[in-house]
Amino acid sequence: MDDHDIYDNSVLLRACLRWGFRRAGAVTGCSQFTLNDAARFGLRAGRGEVVFNGTTIDEVVGESFPVPFERYVLCLGRW
Repeated sequence: MDDHDIYDNSVLLRACLRWGFRRAGAVTGCSQFTLNDAARFGLRAGRGEVVFNGTTIDEVVGESFPVPFERYVLCLGRW
């Protein structure tokens, strides 16, 4: 999660991340390692869920997925 130590080095970004964790209805990470790293910055135990990257087309074609939230963030990433 903090690949380049940006949250370790920036008080402002660290505060924003903690605020986001407190306000989020759901927090996901692409691995348990990512969620463990997020815990260093305030993600409480049991608040995150692993959602692995990738899927096959057979898993999603013709399927509808109910979204249990009125508002949500579809994706966050970096290059």
